[in-house]
Amino acid sequence: MAPDPTRKRIARKILIRMILRLAAQIAGKGIGATKYVDVPFKPSLEEFNLEQTLENQLGKRCLDYQDIICIERIRTKSAVSLILDASNSMQREKIIIAALVVGVLAYKLRDDYYSVITFNDYAQIVKPITEDFEMEKLIVKCWIFNHED
Repeated sequence: MAPDPTRKRIARKILIRMILRLAAQIAGKGIGATKYVDVPFKPSLEEFNLEQTLENQLGKRCLDYQDIICIERIRTKSAVSLILDASNSMQREKIIIAALVVGVLAYKLRDDYYSVITFNDYAQIVKPITEDFEMEKLIVKCWIFNHED
C-alpha cells in the first residue's frame, strides 16, 4: 500500500526543518576567512601591532593614543562550489546527509558566494553562484532532484 501523499508531504517538511535546524548548529562552529588590517587605536580591539606602535612612538617623550596601532580582523567573502551526486546510488540516508551538507553550506556561506551543482548523467546548476536562494527551497531542490516518488 502506497503512503498517503499528504502525510508524505508533511513528513518531508518536518525532515527539511530538522535538517535546517541541525545545519544551523553545525554551521555556527568555526571561523570564516579573515584578513588583518592595521587601524588606529580603538578600545574594542584587543590585538596591537607592537612594531608599528613602537615605531610611531620613537623620538617622543610619551606614548599618545594616535601612536597606538591595532590589528582589526575583517571577514572576507569566500567563493565555493558544492557538487552533489544525484545518481540512483544516493538513496535514503545518503540523500539526507547530502541535504544536510547543503544546509550547512548555505548557513555558513550565507554572506559569501556559493553555488550548488548536482550531477547524474549530466551536471545541473541548482544554485548559481551569483543568486540568492531561500535555504529551504535550496535543500528541497537538491533533495528532490531525480528522487521524486
